[in-house]
Amino acid sequence: MNVFSSAQLDTGGFVYNITLAELADTIPPTIHSVALDPTDVAPNGLINVTVNVTDDSGIASVTADGVSLVGAGSDTWTGAIVAANASGIYNVTVVATDASNNSNVATDDSATYTVTEQEDTIPPTIHSVVLDPTDVAPNGLINVTVNVTDDSGIASVTADGVSLAGAESDTWTGAIAAANASGIYNVTVVATDASPNSNVATDDSATYTVTEPVDTIPPTIHSVALDPTDVAPNGLINVTVNVTDDSGIASVTANGVLLAGAESDTWTGAIVAADASGIYNVTVVATDASPNSNVATDDSATYTVTEPVPPVTLHIDDVTVKLGGIETVPITVFDVVAMCGCELNFTYDPTVVYVTDVARGDMNFSFEYNVNNGSGWMRANALDVAGRSGDVIFAYVTLTAVGNEGDTSKMEFEDSRLVNPSYGEIAHVRDDGTFRIVPNIPPVVTNVSATPDTILYDNGRPRTPGTNISLLSAHVTDTDGKITTVTIDLSSIGGSPAQPMEYVSGDLWEVTTNAIEVAINAPDFTHQLTITATDDNGDINDSVSIELTVLKRGDVTGDGIVDRMDADYISRYLVGLEPEVPVLVGDVVGEDGDPVGDGVVDLMDALYIAKYTKGVGEP
Repeated sequence: MNVFSSAQLDTGGFVYNITLAELADTIPPTIHSVALDPTDVAPNGLINVTVNVTDDSGIASVTADGVSLVGAGSDTWTGAIVAANASGIYNVTVVATDASNNSNVATDDSATYTVTEQEDTIPPTIHSVVLDPTDVAPNGLINVTVNVTDDSGIASVTADGVSLAGAESDTWTGAIAAANASGIYNVTVVATDASPNSNVATDDSATYTVTEPVDTIPPTIHSVALDPTDVAPNGLINVTVNVTDDSGIASVTANGVLLAGAESDTWTGAIVAADASGIYNVTVVATDASPNSNVATDDSATYTVTEPVPPVTLHIDDVTVKLGGIETVPITVFDVVAMCGCELNFTYDPTVVYVTDVARGDMNFSFEYNVNNGSGWMRANALDVAGRSGDVIFAYVTLTAVGNEGDTSKMEFEDSRLVNPSYGEIAHVRDDGTFRIVPNIPPVVTNVSATPDTILYDNGRPRTPGTNISLLSAHVTDTDGKITTVTIDLSSIGGSPAQPMEYVSGDLWEVTTNAIEVAINAPDFTHQLTITATDDNGDINDSVSIELTVLKRGDVTGDGIVDRMDADYISRYLVGLEPEVPVLVGDVVGEDGDPVGDGVVDLMDALYIAKYTKGVGEP
């Protein structure tokens, strides 16, 4: 009730308070007229709509066939609708809603319009098809000119499937490629008009003749030049070929590698040399452009592969360890011949790394060493009377990290000498190493998901399968080790605070869970389930969580409690007074009391919740 005035009445001893109330407006609007312009229209044409409508409470909205109109003043509403796409007489439904609290509605469908659709069934007329030339070489171009008309206009013209272009005076032009073999060929012209029926006319009366000369003469290879002619194994060799043929050259290859055409009958490219020492021929094959594809071959050009002699190298590998890490690496002499003696002075930064052990390598007469971790050096020598060749391990050095994360030390051969059986020194290069202490990198957790991401609390009562469980998954990687365990905190949904996730494959970990209500947490029903990933270094990542929304069956109002308000809400929804109720929470019972439900929210669900509030049943 809307109070719009009040007063006091004094009758001489008694005072009365009088309140006047405004009655509810239940009278719908009055639609005075509906005008359509035009009333005869083509399919899908626009129709202007003008509606004159009044109401004491004012007009809130006017629609025509569902399209909102716009107020134009003087009780007039205007707009445009789209006509139907087929012939016939159609009514236009106008709905006017007043501005009262009751939103009273008036409907008028008296206005009609007529859709008239004319059908074109006459195909185009092809007046002429002209080919130029009509005598052509294989694969030659032929110009096509077509004159064609149609009352509906021409949508497209093709010649042997090739689209032609519209020109002036009903003419369409383009070019097609002739066949690649001798013979007489018809050209099929297809013209399609612009009517809705897309009527088609076809003409294949025009012909052309292909004449193919016979060429049996192979190309002439005038020269083959290689640069360089002396090359290392697997090195690149530039190839230049000069070749001619009256029919033209289709392709040139060198050892099967396709060369590219350049100027003055020249073809160029690069091939890869053989991987072993020796003298090799290069086979050049030239193919002409005639239909016979005549071939000429030349293998007179040669190149020489010479394997380089690798330098003798004294080497130690780079070492990367974690804090406090230990690693044993060899000191190796590569590509040496008859090494009878070796001595070296090896230095390092003792604040970063210690040499904690040195062991003999391949040299078998004697081996001596001295280590000073205070100053950061190791000296050693070894003898082998017979001499060692190839890749010879001088010693095995055990290195222990004593510095901090991020520290780096050079491992340098400050001095070295290699001796051959004739007491001469062997020339060599020194390849120093680097020792690094790197930080441990924790696991990385990505691509987390819950499938489905919304479920119901599980109280043991049957429900639709899959609505009370979710598959929780995560991808977990570790760049400097391996993953040992992945757990997830399910305590907020009645589970373990460290529930193990199972390894599936690759970097995927999964676990399936239900949810048991621990505490009412309305209106936020989304739980953050924290993942804890641990690697073999003991590093942990617990910064990522999976979002899982858990709802209570029957709690349609979303307050975390199943009570009379939920039963009333469903009842009001069924008569259109409340928004739609989600089936997931609202479908609590099915036919004959089936606890699984029936996939709809109806009066049975409201009754079940009402009985539950009286102590009968469970949600």
